[in-house]
Amino acid sequence: MQQIKLAGLNCVHVPGHPDSMHLIILHGYGANCMDLAPLARELQLPPDINWYFPDGILELMIGPGVTGRAWFPIDTMALQAAIANGSYRELTQIRPGGLDEAREKIEGLIQAIQVPLDRLILGGFSQGAMLSTETALHLRQNPLGLILLSGTLLDKANWSTQAAARKGTRYFQSHGQQDPLLDPGAARELNQIIKTAGWEGQLLEFQGGHELPYQVLLQLREFILERHAELSQRNQ
Repeated sequence: MQQIKLAGLNCVHVPGHPDSMHLIILHGYGANCMDLAPLARELQLPPDINWYFPDGILELMIGPGVTGRAWFPIDTMALQAAIANGSYRELTQIRPGGLDEAREKIEGLIQAIQVPLDRLILGGFSQGAMLSTETALHLRQNPLGLILLSGTLLDKANWSTQAAARKGTRYFQSHGQQDPLLDPGAARELNQIIKTAGWEGQLLEFQGGHELPYQVLLQLREFILERHAELSQRNQ
């Protein structure tokens, strides 16, 4: 595991074999590049896999002397008000400010890695999952896979239209049924939209909140192993 800079982004990088798959994993709001980096070890996947965990492009003050990172701003006051009311913010019709800039940064990272898209898995947690969806919808071809962990549906009109162009995309999605931050119903709606568009995958709902429980990690591992086997067979 090493710290590198690619396309202007600080990244935790776990190198593998250049001809194997490359995974870009995006953290959630307020975290940083170290947050999900342990997955490279904990999932116990083949050592030829290449991992990239970039830092979000915005710096946040999340406590006295404590900073975090984000990919685009969120209305924290509206979020806190919704939580206090036991409800969810309606995000499905919103295109957040800064989303385009964040997507362009990830597109630049993909170009800097210089990996064919059919060897790339893109994914993330929470805000990182939203950005992964947005980026995948703008790629010129399907990636090897897409990982959506506790994300949500944004910009429904555009995402619904764009999803059809990425028919056949393989994905893994998870969401907690008691998630206090992001509406499980919106996650189901996203799953239905991409399924209808011809994407191939599943939504794993679990008893829990805004988190990555063991059962999700097990299914995530299986998803990556399946993509790895496909790529290995193709390379023979």
